[in-house]
Amino acid sequence: MHDKVFIKYLGGRGYPNEEQQFIFSDDENSAKPLEIQENGRYAIRFLGSRGDKLYLDGLDLLSNSRIKEDEDGRFIFPNGHNHRGLDLYEEQEYGPDRHYLPGSWRLKLVLASGEVKYSWLEVRPKFLTGKLLDKMRYEVESKIVGLARAFDENMNGPVTNHSDVLKPEDVLTLKFLHRQQAGFLRSIYEVGANPRTVLQDQYQWTNQMAVALDGRGVQQMAAHPERGNQIYGKVRRVSYLSRDNIILKSQLTYLYRKVHQLIRQIEEIMSRPRAADYVRQRQDDFQADLDVLNTYQNNLLRTLSQPWMQAIPDRHLEVALSGSLMNPNYLFFREAAAHLERVSKEQTAFHQQYHSYWLRTEKLYEFWGFIKILESLERLGFRPISGWIFDSDREQYDMLEPGTAVKLTRVNGSQPVFNLRVVYDEPIPQRPSDTDRDHPIWISSPHNRPDFRIDIFDQQDTLLSTIVLDTKYRSASVFMKSRRASGAWEQLTGYLDSIKSDYTYGSDKYDYFIDPRHQKSIVQGVGVIYPGELDDSAATTEKIANAVDSAKSESLTPIEMTPDTGDAALDTFLKKCFADLEVQIHHFLA
Repeated sequence: MHDKVFIKYLGGRGYPNEEQQFIFSDDENSAKPLEIQENGRYAIRFLGSRGDKLYLDGLDLLSNSRIKEDEDGRFIFPNGHNHRGLDLYEEQEYGPDRHYLPGSWRLKLVLASGEVKYSWLEVRPKFLTGKLLDKMRYEVESKIVGLARAFDENMNGPVTNHSDVLKPEDVLTLKFLHRQQAGFLRSIYEVGANPRTVLQDQYQWTNQMAVALDGRGVQQMAAHPERGNQIYGKVRRVSYLSRDNIILKSQLTYLYRKVHQLIRQIEEIMSRPRAADYVRQRQDDFQADLDVLNTYQNNLLRTLSQPWMQAIPDRHLEVALSGSLMNPNYLFFREAAAHLERVSKEQTAFHQQYHSYWLRTEKLYEFWGFIKILESLERLGFRPISGWIFDSDREQYDMLEPGTAVKLTRVNGSQPVFNLRVVYDEPIPQRPSDTDRDHPIWISSPHNRPDFRIDIFDQQDTLLSTIVLDTKYRSASVFMKSRRASGAWEQLTGYLDSIKSDYTYGSDKYDYFIDPRHQKSIVQGVGVIYPGELDDSAATTEKIANAVDSAKSESLTPIEMTPDTGDAALDTFLKKCFADLEVQIHHFLA
């Protein structure tokens, strides 16, 4: 397995002229990366068997005829032992060279047997890209929490105004505790005042027989004649030592620890010298949260300190069907503990799942771009109403999966009402017969999967137009000047002319405006988000300027964007798209 894929440096000073071997793993997140230097001339050699395939992120950068494509992406077949391999740096006589940018690129080895293995190619940057990628990772995670928190507060009012200094799972825990306070107070009183009991048989020496003697009693009396007329009999006593109460104690103890941990965290934040101004500005908010948490802590401690509760052993039992499920107060604590455990586990999964994005730089840039688009739309007056992390009954921060859609609306004074559907990585049907009013768009191009699409509807949800954006973690001079078939250039220009719909302006009020059958395209604009250039030499600057001019001449809008460059170019692009649409249909929006 491990002798199938190699990378070889093809020459130049300062690099080892040797072949290195990729090590593959069943787990894509634990595979050790093989590192190379940016702009080095390397080739990948794949010595597999017939039917094996090697998928590699970023193969659309290259123009080699050995690169094929199927529904899982671009791949290469094995080459012979004497073949130099697939060059990762291609010099072009005309136009810019093609090569891999700094970042992490995943290799996926699919054997003819169906077995799948993973490895990584790490292209080390020469400049500050590594720091920018770290900053991007931080922004993605913090923005997910921030956008979701803002949505929650918009829908339900503020839960805590200092959640920006707490971990995501702590924010969700605090939110749950605020929401359940009344139910908690009722149930903690009831289980303390009226705990569930069981009748247990106990044997003792007594002067009166309460129940008929059994074999054990007769045996003990025969063995102790010195007891005279005393009877060793069975009596029934009320006991709190039951499975239900053992489980209850475990759940109350778990809740107590969670609450106590939150109190300590907030108190620690308040004690930081550098946070003095922050704390002073939010003193009332801190105190309100501490009041709620202290209410939980005090009531839990009071119940756990009762003598009957202290007599119960500290053991963890699996929750099973029992009489406690018929008691609403016991059921409350069962569900509360289960909910908080689920939040904790799902938040751990949240970090594990996003770890795969951190490794795949291309995907990280896509994801970051989606968040930046949502933020830009909010600055333009749109408000999320549903989808992804914007659901009021959300219990976790869901992954951004292909086909994820966020709905937004705008009601802002004199501005027209638009409803938006922002879609991530959703394939567009390629035949008009596959569309309907819920999915009204189709495309005549083979490139049918833009990274992002903003479908624009009027107040009655009539489709008006769409905006297409794509992220390209590439050198701009590569994707903006390439005319090769099936490449990025054809993909982007194809979006301009090939996206159509039979439902555009499909309500009566637009009857005398536009016949959708006569529209060439419904696309309002195509934007290309890219990270800019690391090399700021005069030659590179001129090359990029020419590429940008070329893109603009084809009605493509290049949007240079990194955490350091800001979002102004994206805001300008989207604002212009909406302004042009408003001019186009202004007499229907009165």
